[in-house]
Amino acid sequence: MFERRPAEQAIERLRGAKERVVALRNQLDADLQAAQAYTNRDLSSEGLARKRQEMAQAARSKAAPLIERERAILDADLATVARWAGQHRPRMGEDAAAVQRAGIRWEGIKAKLAAGIPLGEVLAAADMETLLVLEAWGPDWLEVAHRQAEDPSKPEALREPADVAGLRRAVAARMASVAAPEVAWALTAEQDAGVTDNAVRPWLDHLQAVGAGIQPAADAMEVAIASKLAERPAAQLAS
Repeated sequence: MFERRPAEQAIERLRGAKERVVALRNQLDADLQAAQAYTNRDLSSEGLARKRQEMAQAARSKAAPLIERERAILDADLATVARWAGQHRPRMGEDAAAVQRAGIRWEGIKAKLAAGIPLGEVLAAADMETLLVLEAWGPDWLEVAHRQAEDPSKPEALREPADVAGLRRAVAARMASVAAPEVAWALTAEQDAGVTDNAVRPWLDHLQAVGAGIQPAADAMEVAIASKLAERPAAQLAS
């Protein structure tokens, strides 16, 4: 059995991960801008260009190990939390009887949803076994229901995806509210770690590209939006 203290320490570090990574990004941006703005009247245009390139490379070289260090810390802390949560979180049984019970529960859930009962209301009244069923099969149901509710004439590029991540967060939050204290802590830690991963990793990928001097897959604004969306609270599910 793993001790809880390392998981608590990992969560504390994860809470500061985004702030640390954004600070790295700001410092790298400032250093690259300083390199671009550098001027020296004693240098020829070729010499000035070379000096600016050297300064930019020095900024990237300084940032590279710091970026890799943050990625290593993130991965290690996520693994620590996952180990702790893995030994405490409830799981749906895999034997024939458990699968049959889960199937019956799922049919009951679908019947309620078909009768017009909002998913949020079903979730709010769910016990742990029902929540495990929702965790397993709810995302696929939500994606299908979302597609069926969309206007078929809307262009594919304008269609919003189903908020599967929001459903998962809502299920995890409800699980934590009905679980025993130690299990609740593990579930909350697992959820918080996942949110941090989704919020921080895009910044790390962006920074790594900038630090390598290549075009990032997404610009800083896109990364900032994706990071912010990842930190949304559990969805208030109305349907």
